[in-house]
Amino acid sequence: MVWIVYRAGVNSVLLGSTAAQEAGKPPPPPPPEAMDSAGLCRVLEFYSGIGGTRYSLAASGVQVEVVAAFDINDVANDVDELNFGHRPCQGNIQTLTASDLDKCKAQAWLLSPPCQPYTWQGLQKHSADARAFSFIKILNLMKTMGFPPQMLFVENVVRFEVSDTHDQLLEVLSDLNFNTQEFFLSPLQFCIPYSRPRYFSLYYLQAKREPRSFQNPSVNSKLLRAPTFLVLTPSDFKESDGCITSETVCQDYVVPLNFIERWGNAMGILPFLDWILQFYHLMIFIYYLEFLFLFLLTCD
Repeated sequence: MVWIVYRAGVNSVLLGSTAAQEAGKPPPPPPPEAMDSAGLCRVLEFYSGIGGTRYSLAASGVQVEVVAAFDINDVANDVDELNFGHRPCQGNIQTLTASDLDKCKAQAWLLSPPCQPYTWQGLQKHSADARAFSFIKILNLMKTMGFPPQMLFVENVVRFEVSDTHDQLLEVLSDLNFNTQEFFLSPLQFCIPYSRPRYFSLYYLQAKREPRSFQNPSVNSKLLRAPTFLVLTPSDFKESDGCITSETVCQDYVVPLNFIERWGNAMGILPFLDWILQFYHLMIFIYYLEFLFLFLLTCD
């Protein structure tokens, strides 16, 4: 539950407008050329999982239509279908062609490709890992599409940014004239006691006729590790319409306490007491730094 709330918070900020979020205003609509006849931005969701990224997109307030989703996991697709009313396309993404993607006429793509090729616990084979092949295939298809996407959102683990897959991603999108913004974000930055840093990136196609840019173009082509302008307060996290409140959550979906106690560290969950303890240790560390600084001044 914590991870879903975090993804909703982070993605809704990134997929919406940062400046507008801070000003308390709704995010701006996509550019006119990215809208269909009904005024909705058409979206493709790759590696959809249980639909967390789609949920976040809805929470951002951007008016979109998810025309298709793709995931190979049947259990995840069961959950996604239960949440959103239609089942994602189940099969190998590598079988898609440029013609298939052109038929969708999607202006935006959401991508959360497999993270195993890049994790520090794995073999770190990057693009040589078979689980990275489909993502690379999608990137290469963009070069030959007649109707390529104008906006992309990519999420993965930290260390993806040092992979050759990431290099290929930037190379392809640079050739296609995309602007880039990249971030390392963690729930801790959003006042959630959960240590789970992740890589997020946004890509925006530069139109030839009408130049446009991100809300904060000063951070284009930069990897921001602590973007202070994205920091939220707990009051910014409100229950969306249709969300299940904690009092009515079905016990079938609650993680057992003994599981959290055994595997909580691996899950990155910080219990409240640990949260306070870490803050206390930080204060002690700062105090000793001040003491050392005063000591050195006295010696001089």
